[in-house]
Amino acid sequence: MNDYYGSWRAMEELYEEGKVRAIGVCNFYPERLADLCLNARIKPMVNQVELHPFFAQTGALETMKEFDVQPEAWGPMAEGKPQYLGLSIK
Repeated sequence: MNDYYGSWRAMEELYEEGKVRAIGVCNFYPERLADLCLNARIKPMVNQVELHPFFAQTGALETMKEFDVQPEAWGPMAEGKPQYLGLSIK
């Protein structure tokens, strides 16, 4: 994860200067997200995580709710498994 605090401070500056409308993180585990929220001037507004019926991430969602961070879901269509879509590959 290197220096994510330094990167976050740079994004906070962009936000305060009005150059961006929202700042957030991607794939932050609940513990890492809580750490950033507790130690940043501006907490993340979103956390983009893999989230779909086969990977619910309830713990991550609870942490995001606790810190008022909006989840943004991403997920490959049925994890590349055509049988989940009712398709057959020949």
